[in-house]
Amino acid sequence: IWEIGVIVDDQPIVWQQMLTDRQVDNVHPDAARITGFHERYDPADALTPSSSIRRLMGLIGDRHMVGACPWFDSERLHRVILGDIRRALPRDLPWHYHLIDVENLAVGYLMARGEWELMPLPWKSRELAAKLGIDQAALKAEWGDEHTALADAEFAVVLEPTDLQLELG
Repeated sequence: IWEIGVIVDDQPIVWQQMLTDRQVDNVHPDAARITGFHERYDPADALTPSSSIRRLMGLIGDRHMVGACPWFDSERLHRVILGDIRRALPRDLPWHYHLIDVENLAVGYLMARGEWELMPLPWKSRELAAKLGIDQAALKAEWGDEHTALADAEFAVVLEPTDLQLELG
């Protein structure tokens, strides 16, 4: 993990986490291209892993982690916590253990409205957004490229249950 982006109380917050030279050398080429790693990573502005995790823990508290496939982020952040701070027990995680996956919520919403057409797995969040009528070009203009920590967090907010405006009948 080299970049962390969260939205807490409607406030977007992003920072970079320092990597070792070995970690920088081992960044997968596809991941580097997708995230713009080589263009964006600045070790001079990055927090140490300990400082980064402490900042995250202070921001999140016992909140739920909401995202598109939040297990991906939770699992990687858990590794950082275990590796750097030496916390060993799941109860020491700063977020609530029930993760909220907005992709699943979007599919449920579409199914409840009778608008779901079978999509092959894995579901793509951008395809789900299109089925929900979300203007992705406008989102890209506002937030920039996808697959940055903050743009992905902001996109998850668009698919969050309160934004789906569930109609109860």
